[in-house]
Amino acid sequence: MDVQPTSLFPPESVFKKILWRNILALSETMEQSTTWTLTAIAAIAGLFICNLDSMGKLVSAEGLRWSLIFFTTSLVAGAISKQFGMAVTKGVSIAKDLEALLASKDGRALMDNMTIPPDQLFHEIAQPFWWPLSWMMNRGYKRSKTDGLDGDKTHVRLFCAQLSLLYLHGIFAGIGFFVIACSIKH
Repeated sequence: MDVQPTSLFPPESVFKKILWRNILALSETMEQSTTWTLTAIAAIAGLFICNLDSMGKLVSAEGLRWSLIFFTTSLVAGAISKQFGMAVTKGVSIAKDLEALLASKDGRALMDNMTIPPDQLFHEIAQPFWWPLSWMMNRGYKRSKTDGLDGDKTHVRLFCAQLSLLYLHGIFAGIGFFVIACSIKH
């Protein structure tokens, strides 16, 4: 597995990391599928907007308006879900790369040769990033000092948000289709 037991992590923490990271691997697939559903919903909404006159003959104006509202809400939820998915995928990738470096002989030598305290190092790492990212990085560092699994827990929370937004993306799109179907003129 990617996670190596060390004196820093008890076996239970290693087990949690392995389990969580295998679950988090789903994030990338969800993020990629969201690309397709976003494209489809955007194309449908665009088709409706470009053909408002034709659609107005088939569907009530109120139904068309509400379906476009639901499609737009779906697109927003899907786009945010996609952003969370990218954050999870890259965050886990960076964590794995960093852990591999620190577990290597070169990584240990690098850490042994650091000349500034860890608090100062992490402050300098976060410093060039704009707020709120710099604040989040500093907060994450402070949390990791007392909970070595905080980074992984953050990725799990982002994954949960991604999944919830993905469900909302689908629900709002479904409601948009339902509104169109119910608004067809007889």
